[in-house]
Amino acid sequence: MSGFAIGMIICSLLTAISCLVCAIHFGELAGMGGQSLERAKQYLNARYLQLPGSPMMSAVYAANFASLAAAASAEQTIQILADSHFELQKLSFFTDLAGAAQTQSTRVLPLVTIQITDTGTGEQLFNIPVPIPAIMGDGQIPFILPTTRVFDPSAAIIISLTNYSAATAYLTRVLLIGAKIYKYS
Repeated sequence: MSGFAIGMIICSLLTAISCLVCAIHFGELAGMGGQSLERAKQYLNARYLQLPGSPMMSAVYAANFASLAAAASAEQTIQILADSHFELQKLSFFTDLAGAAQTQSTRVLPLVTIQITDTGTGEQLFNIPVPIPAIMGDGQIPFILPTTRVFDPSAAIIISLTNYSAATAYLTRVLLIGAKIYKYS
């Protein structure tokens, strides 16, 4: 192993230790929304203890709501694979009306709210369900989260949708875009 690689490993470890000391001192990690110290340690392990050369791969987890009737609610569970953490970076959606063709100017903006729940921690990403067009982009311009969110391997993520339209049913696909973070080996 080269001197440069060893230096990078030491630098990564010192950064992680420094962050962990701050987490212990303040009882939470900045940007973690008051999560427990254990959750902060998991986040550090997934994100900051990843040493140079650790594999990362882009990933998309999706939920397909085939037909969300007017005034109806539905849930789907996305299972994160056991081989890696998942770092959520962007949110995207696509909605159509009974498979009708769309152009950019006729794009459907559904009257549907969304809530995303991490069942491992019990935390919801939003304090209340929010309209999909307010928090999610389309495939060309997905919504970039202000800070990323790391989900543990084998975590279950519940996507909850509620159609608040009085008369329109929607076919909606929700996409969680990010990266799989593998353990260094």
